[in-house]
Amino acid sequence: MFPTQSKAHRFSPLWLLPMIALALLLAAYLLFAASTAQAQTPAGEYCIEGIVIDWEEKPLAGITVTLEGDLLSAPLTAVSKSNDDDKGKFSFKDLPGRAGTYTATVTLPPGWEGVTPTTISFPINVGEKSCVKIRFKLRYIVPVTVYKFDTDHVGLPDWKIKAVPGKGNLFAEVVEKTTDVSGTAVFSLTPGLWIFVEHPPTTEKGDIRETYRPVLPPTAAQEVEIKRGDQGFAVFFKNELVTGCILIRKLAWTDSSLIPGNENGEVGIGVTQYVGSYPAAGWGFKLLRTDGSLARKGVTDARGEIRFDGLPLGPYILVEEDRPGWSEFFARELDVNVTGNLCNDADAIIFDNYQDDSGFCIEGRKIDSNGGYGIPGWKIKIKPLDKGGFDPDDVITDGLGKYRVTFPLRDYRIPGGKFEVCEEEKDGWVAETPTCQTVRLPEWPGACVQLKDFVNKQVRHDDKGGDYCSGYHIVKPGEGLYDIAKKYGVPASAMLNANPAVKKHPHQWVFIGQKLCIP
Repeated sequence: MFPTQSKAHRFSPLWLLPMIALALLLAAYLLFAASTAQAQTPAGEYCIEGIVIDWEEKPLAGITVTLEGDLLSAPLTAVSKSNDDDKGKFSFKDLPGRAGTYTATVTLPPGWEGVTPTTISFPINVGEKSCVKIRFKLRYIVPVTVYKFDTDHVGLPDWKIKAVPGKGNLFAEVVEKTTDVSGTAVFSLTPGLWIFVEHPPTTEKGDIRETYRPVLPPTAAQEVEIKRGDQGFAVFFKNELVTGCILIRKLAWTDSSLIPGNENGEVGIGVTQYVGSYPAAGWGFKLLRTDGSLARKGVTDARGEIRFDGLPLGPYILVEEDRPGWSEFFARELDVNVTGNLCNDADAIIFDNYQDDSGFCIEGRKIDSNGGYGIPGWKIKIKPLDKGGFDPDDVITDGLGKYRVTFPLRDYRIPGGKFEVCEEEKDGWVAETPTCQTVRLPEWPGACVQLKDFVNKQVRHDDKGGDYCSGYHIVKPGEGLYDIAKKYGVPASAMLNANPAVKKHPHQWVFIGQKLCIP
């Protein structure tokens, strides 16, 4: 029998006090255990290593890097080293042994800017076993102002000015600016050789809006060697406004064309007359500057005429369309000197053509990757891929690196024929595009089939006279030459040319442990 409790004692909250005290003790213990476990994680478990390099990927010394993070009581700083072995390198050691996000910022010296972001954030994960590696890439910038004006020194707006990296300026890219209303354009360039080229304004259709002749410099291009430490540079272009006009007339000749006419020789009905030529409408012409750039283009009208007016005075090259089935009496290209208004009948430039039996053709070009210039005297070989197909002769590139393979019009093997066109492989050159292309001719004659450019570059040599290599690769089990070429993004033909030992092998095999040159 339990003792009887009074009513007042039965509803008193005092009996809950022991339970509340126990709960508070348990919470305190859990908080203590958690903080103890965190405090027991050893400090200095994590670290950061980095390097600062310039735009040419050379290490930079004396650059300050600041590190911030929620787990740091205050920002940390480090300076990139100057000694030869560790030049450009910096590090943050003995960081708190806790994972988290950190932010690193590089301090830019005067005149420098970031190629990559100057502030980066990155995580350090739990259990990181090695130092986190970061990198900053900077470049020195020199402001270059281009002034474009006419003979009265009035600024010329809307001119395109290009800054093209010159020889040895390997890490720069072409920069294009347009002159403002005052005729100026401001560039931000890295040190090195730059070539400035000017181009006149054009309309929406690509026609030249105004015509000027370069006065200073007369070549409309000039070189500037930008040096590290330069505070600024100025480039000047001076042009003279001049105009001119030329008239082109295109005639098609025939031996015995009959055209209705009357007894007086006037066109009509009843009498026929023999004529030697008639206007050739829809025939294309291009007017090129002496550097090969396009000045104008168009097609002849119903009179067989086309005129180019508003031309800057000076020499040009006039080129007519090369149409299959037609041959020219004279050269397709003609040197023309625009000295004023030559758009009258007496000064017309006449091109004569007649129909022949030519039909199908293939055209292409062989160029040097250095500047895109044509390579003359290069053999282009072509062979049929159809059994019993027509086998044309090999051709040689002309002075502009162009080539053409022509086919007879009346041969049943030609229409729709499939051919392989290959460039000749030469020692000292590395192909940057496939050395062979496959082409199928159309069923009917028309414009020449255009192939992609064959692009090569000369093999560079190191100081010891060996082939220049951008890097090397040690062959691993299961790797082949073509797999390695694909990995580095270079053509297989370039890999073969850069590794003569592999190229001379009957099966072009590579061996485990073999050191290969990456061109």
